[in-house]
Amino acid sequence: MTPSFYLKNPKAEQSLIYMGIKLHGKQLFKYYTEYKIYPELFDKSTKRPTVDKALINSYKEFDSSLKPKLKEINKYLNIFEQNIVTKYWIFKGKVMHTICFANVSLKWNLINLM
Repeated sequence: MTPSFYLKNPKAEQSLIYMGIKLHGKQLFKYYTEYKIYPELFDKSTKRPTVDKALINSYKEFDSSLKPKLKEINKYLNIFEQNIVTKYWIFKGKVMHTICFANVSLKWNLINLM
């Protein structure tokens, strides 16, 4: 399972950030966050808001509270991604546990039938 963040409208003045989740290379779903960002401040390689100070400072004249906003967005995205990954592994573990338990039960029933 691979969660990644993207921009809904990368050519807009500001764009919503969404999480796309892929499993075995297939898109499972998209979850849109409440956060908007200037596309130029979204780092495509890290798929997170930029940490480039010069770039952030060039936008500060438009938005004086930009740096704390970007930190808040990064924190939210990191926590959100971690929660999704954790829930996936818990779910996968429960499914694998159930499958293993079912195999043990099946073997036990077969032994008792013999």
